[in-house]
Amino acid sequence: MKPLYVLILAPVVLAGCLGIETSGSQDTRSCDPTAYTPILSGPTETDLMVPMRDCTRLATDVYFADTTAPAPTILVRLPYNKSAGFGDFNLMSVIAGLFTNRGYHFVVQDTRGRFASEGAWEPLVHEADDGIDTVHWIERQPWFDGNLGLFGGSYFGYTQLAIAQHNPASVKTIVPLVALSDTYGMLFDDGLPHLDVILGWSLAMRAPDIFEQPDDDTFRAAAEIWPLSEADDKAFWDLPWYDAWLRHTFRDTYWSDYLDPNVYRHIAVPTLMVAGWFDIFLEQQLQNLADAREAGLLQPDEFRMIIGPWTHAMGMQDAQDYPFEDGRSLLDYLDPIFEWYDHYLQGKPLSNWGPLMMYDGGAGEWFERTAPWPNREETMWHLNATSATAGCLSPGSLGDTPSPAAHPITWTYDPDNIIEVYGGRILALDYAGMIRQERCDRQDILRFESLPFPAPLTWAGSATLRLAVSSTAPDTAFIARLQLVDIDGQAYLLRQDAATLSHRAGPSAPSAYTPGTTVSIELHFAPLWWTFQPGQRLRIDIQSSSFPAYAQHPNTESDWYTTVTHTTARQTVVAGGGQSSFILEVAVP
Repeated sequence: MKPLYVLILAPVVLAGCLGIETSGSQDTRSCDPTAYTPILSGPTETDLMVPMRDCTRLATDVYFADTTAPAPTILVRLPYNKSAGFGDFNLMSVIAGLFTNRGYHFVVQDTRGRFASEGAWEPLVHEADDGIDTVHWIERQPWFDGNLGLFGGSYFGYTQLAIAQHNPASVKTIVPLVALSDTYGMLFDDGLPHLDVILGWSLAMRAPDIFEQPDDDTFRAAAEIWPLSEADDKAFWDLPWYDAWLRHTFRDTYWSDYLDPNVYRHIAVPTLMVAGWFDIFLEQQLQNLADAREAGLLQPDEFRMIIGPWTHAMGMQDAQDYPFEDGRSLLDYLDPIFEWYDHYLQGKPLSNWGPLMMYDGGAGEWFERTAPWPNREETMWHLNATSATAGCLSPGSLGDTPSPAAHPITWTYDPDNIIEVYGGRILALDYAGMIRQERCDRQDILRFESLPFPAPLTWAGSATLRLAVSSTAPDTAFIARLQLVDIDGQAYLLRQDAATLSHRAGPSAPSAYTPGTTVSIELHFAPLWWTFQPGQRLRIDIQSSSFPAYAQHPNTESDWYTTVTHTTARQTVVAGGGQSSFILEVAVP
């Protein structure tokens, strides 16, 4: 079985290849980075040690187009090994060939502290400075014509944004694929850690000279360690960044060392983005689009976006169960990507489309839009219950009107009793997206279902679940899953979100909670464009555990991620009487 947390590492690679890393020792000699120009003699130059402003040298490969004249250049910076592959097969060389055949030089670099590059590995911290220094190095090369494009997905979409925020004159365009811009948002959901990212990715990106990546069993064993902050130490050894992340479950000044989550308020570089409705970074990319439009630094046709029915694999390694007719993959959109580069780096014409191209998974069709969302209205369903509502075998209902009486529904959440949930927007490629949900017979999952839809209904935008809740714990988590129930009764996970009582006023404002008090919380689900068909239903499950998407909350208050103590809690949701509701933004003619 593939590791649970495998990340797609290259945009046209069908499997993650973290490989073995070997980091060289740092050269502490004084140097003049501005004077360093290697002698380039062949079609490919490998392991050029390019110095940064502090003289740390980063291993860099250059693949040359078949030309003697200066040419436009593409830069990729990644932490996943520029030399990764199978035997003599180098994955980056394949991607490079796609560009060099079109007249571009291609530069690929191991980020600081990774593989052949020098320095200390600190995820996401040095990418702005090192990226700009690398751009300045390219600008001094005699083979460069002054037109630079950036390329890559996921982490190396982040490395693009880290450079582009400074708007260097030579960078004419960027193409971030399933890219993150908000480190805190990647790691936490209202203070609850995204377990498959914060732990799974950290274990996969641990220190040098590891010949074996952790498998599912290793990840699961680490996830069950109390406290969570010691999971890295007991699974392998101390990972300093992992411990630092867990010490900052609120959005405090610590996160200012990373990229501004609203980075597109500063970027004036034409951008073509690729996103997936079931990718973990969808919300961030949609925020990027909104920020770009609000800032007005780009012309209307300088920001385009493609959103497919994809997970982080962009349709190339998706293991989704739902049958997406004509769902395609990133490989079907290479021509628009190359055309984008050709326009901004070589001055060739650009086709007129979009500027948004999106897929409606419920209708099974692609369409273009000038704005992400149409005219919309809010549709509200009330969570109604009876005295018999308890567990997922005795569901409540989602109704147009609230039932007259309010009924508290109580269950026991035991942090040692993990609920496994696969599907949705998680990093685990084998389990992400529209995955069939298992039949449920648990008493610690509440269920609410709508009546079958009498006519098509298009979800176009965000969704919010408002819950009246209480707990016997001073802090705890509530998790909700939105599911499509098809006509045949099979359920598929559409969206999942979490909230903690300590973060109910937002990620920057701690909220004290008195056990036993009923309070209001909101769970905000990532936007989606999806047309429900007649006969289908909507289901909402509410619980306090969801592995591997979220860490188990120990039901303790401050510093819960460093405490060994964890205890059971009695959780309550008040349904009926208008106490709890679900709001969906739907398209109107």
